[in-house]
Amino acid sequence: SRRCTVVLVARVVALWSMGAGAASASAYIEPRDTEVSLLAKNKKVEMCALAKNSEVDRELGRKELTDALAGDNIVLTALKEATNQSQVQGLVTDDVRNPEFIFKAAYPIVFAVIT
Repeated sequence: SRRCTVVLVARVVALWSMGAGAASASAYIEPRDTEVSLLAKNKKVEMCALAKNSEVDRELGRKELTDALAGDNIVLTALKEATNQSQVQGLVTDDVRNPEFIFKAAYPIVFAVIT
């Protein structure tokens, strides 16, 4: 705990000094960049401390990732169901035009832009 505090303080000082000299050190790094970096590192430390003694459910994680990627693999499903190449194209086209597929694919992007 004490070591973690010392490391965190050292990072704050290092990031602060980088921010103070950012104009001369780099034209691409602004003080706000180092501030956001520090916030991200602090959040990482906080979240890792919360998850330290928790157990990971791998199957649930796989399901959530699959759902986040718009569910089933439409190309694989079409390849299994089709008997020829033109039928594959038709099945994939039907799936892509499905409003549910479009919503699942577009939702993360729209949400990221809004927030």
